[in-house]
Amino acid sequence: MGGSPRFGASATGSRPAGRGDEGLRRRLLVALLGIAVLAIGAFAVPLALSDRVRIENAADRELQRDADRLGHLVPEDFEQRPFTLRAFPSDPDRLDGVYALDGRRIGGAGPALADALTRSASRGDAVIGDANGYRVAAEPVFSGTRMIGIVRTAEPHAAVRRRVASRWALLAVQAVVVLVFAAFVAFLGARRLAKPMTALHDGAVRLGDGDFTVRIPRSGLAEADQTADALNAAADRISALVERERTFSADVSHQLLTPITSLRARLETEQLAPQSDLAGVVQDSLADVDRLESTVKHLLALARDVPTDRNVLDVNAVLGGLAQRWAVSLGAANRALVVAPPMPDGQFAAVRASRGAVEQILDVLVDNARVHGKGTITVQAIANSLRGVTLTVSDEGDGITGDPARIFRRRTAEARGHGIGLALAATLAHGEGGHLGLQSTGSRPVFRLTFPPTPGELQSSVQASATRRSSIP
Repeated sequence: MGGSPRFGASATGSRPAGRGDEGLRRRLLVALLGIAVLAIGAFAVPLALSDRVRIENAADRELQRDADRLGHLVPEDFEQRPFTLRAFPSDPDRLDGVYALDGRRIGGAGPALADALTRSASRGDAVIGDANGYRVAAEPVFSGTRMIGIVRTAEPHAAVRRRVASRWALLAVQAVVVLVFAAFVAFLGARRLAKPMTALHDGAVRLGDGDFTVRIPRSGLAEADQTADALNAAADRISALVERERTFSADVSHQLLTPITSLRARLETEQLAPQSDLAGVVQDSLADVDRLESTVKHLLALARDVPTDRNVLDVNAVLGGLAQRWAVSLGAANRALVVAPPMPDGQFAAVRASRGAVEQILDVLVDNARVHGKGTITVQAIANSLRGVTLTVSDEGDGITGDPARIFRRRTAEARGHGIGLALAATLAHGEGGHLGLQSTGSRPVFRLTFPPTPGELQSSVQASATRRSSIP
């Protein structure tokens, strides 16, 4: 039934496109970025503190190493004769100096008198610590086993802080790069997550507005796809239900027109020329009412897709009722209805179909011949192979032009008298296991309604035929 139009759509029921989408994307993006910032902070802060300790320890080791190297460059008689202390390494911020045991600076750079930390190295051990804004390493100088002086290396705290700041700046740049990448990934992830959610929301809104053509695409997210499949299936079921109800109303209005017209004609005839047999008139009128009731029942069963009771098809009874029903209306139009003589065996045991549905189909074909055809209308039943039956309806009209299949297509559910009857007849035939088609489209067109035997009866018929052949001597 796919492609049904919007049903009860509301101009105010659907939200502007994109508003909820942007809001959901923004919330997802903020959430994902928040997670990224927390993750970066959880790693970057401890790493920054660890790098600070590592840089400070490396600076201390470098000071102690340089002090030890400078100690080997000090001559034994450095107090008696001038000498030049080669700085190692050459760093403008570094202060390297040699001190006598009494605290006087003999060479190099540094305070004229040794600070307390430097003098403490005269006890024979290397020391390192802070003094006057510097990080200082001091180490005693020996000549053999005799201590002859002290070597002092110092570096400003600001130089160490600059190295720490440089390292932290690099970490910050890396964090920004990671954050930008995380933002890009978060944006893509938010869009991917928001798109199926927005599609579900929009689809639900459109379905609520009555647009049963809505189809929510699959996104690759299992949960969203399951919900989308459920909504698509719901749209199909609701669309089929609404379409059936619309079709039912159109079919009822079309199919009830003929029996109501027949009943009205009978009653008006009785009113103008009352008959002495009033009971017969009432009985005929009740027969028309029964026909109306049967029509409604079969059309309602078709609309609700409820199978009708299928019994052995009595063709003679069907044809007899057809002639009786159309006698008055066709007689008033000066048209004749010729029904083939009764068949030797009107009951086809191999064919099971609803008599009411078959009568509805034949009524449509006769009415179509009455409206669009000419001359005598002929209805004939022919037994085909394997105990099936074919019913033909023909008239003396000019025939059908164009594509024969088009006359069996339903046009609109709201159509009145056009594009409904033959489409309904074809649907009824298909529902009963038969087929309705055109046997001849030229002059004197012939419609053919064929009912093959049911599968179980067909097998029994074949076996019976085989038994009969084998019994022939």
